[in-house]
Amino acid sequence: MPKRGGMCSMSKGEKTKAADNTAKSVWRKAETIIILAVFVLYIMLMIRMLVISRLHVFSIIGGESIRTREVNLIPFRTVIEFISGRTESLRNFAVSNIAGNILLFIPLGAYVPLFGRNKGIARSLLIVLAASLLAEIIQIILAIGVADIDDLILNCLGGLIGFLIYKLAAKLFRGERGVRTAAAVVSAATTPFLLYLLFYMRMFY
Repeated sequence: MPKRGGMCSMSKGEKTKAADNTAKSVWRKAETIIILAVFVLYIMLMIRMLVISRLHVFSIIGGESIRTREVNLIPFRTVIEFISGRTESLRNFAVSNIAGNILLFIPLGAYVPLFGRNKGIARSLLIVLAASLLAEIIQIILAIGVADIDDLILNCLGGLIGFLIYKLAAKLFRGERGVRTAAAVVSAATTPFLLYLLFYMRMFY
């Protein structure tokens, strides 16, 4: 009889363990779905801010809107010109432009290590650089802004900050598993804000 009782007890333990494993598996899948969904919203927001919001309807349908293509390959020239502007409004614009270029790419630097096995800084910064470069190329093609090396530098700085945030989170939450859970929670919490920026807030350029 004791033997049978032990077997029954073990069977209940195995069932409990199996249930726990199933719950963990479901939560991990939910984490992945949340992270991917919010990442897609973030990419859509980037496209809207960097491309769509700068398009003029007449430049698409053949109206009389005049567009020029400009390229700056001298590092920090634009930043220095803006910061040293004669008017306060120009200096305020410079601050908002610099901050915007950095802040917009922080999430990308934080998200990239969550995808794939390579968690190195080189991979993350290369992806950030590629995304920033693609945005600048599109601006040249569509003539919707100045393709500026300063933007690349600031965008990569933002990506670096995001990557460092990921690394800090990995230490605080003791590994990848904890980071993914935290990322899923933060992503879910920021979804309403992203939706507001994406669909409701009017952006001017």
